[in-house]
Amino acid sequence: MNTPDIQTAASRWVDDHGECLYRYALVRVRKPEVAEDLVQETFLAAVRGYDKFGGRSSERSWLVGILKNKIVDRFRKLG
Repeated sequence: MNTPDIQTAASRWVDDHGECLYRYALVRVRKPEVAEDLVQETFLAAVRGYDKFGGRSSERSWLVGILKNKIVDRFRKLG
């Protein structure tokens, strides 16, 4: 996918899934600023790894999976 297509997709992801992802993260980390950072990291990882997304699941499921991994990584860093 070329750059304009990825930008369009990323913009759509924010509109379609941003609030859901933020709420998901907030329930787990309980800090709004951390939840926001995790969602931003999720979108960045999705843009970087979009070529690997094969469409075997919905975009929301894929994005939530990325977010879950970001949350787990954060808790691992905290010990």
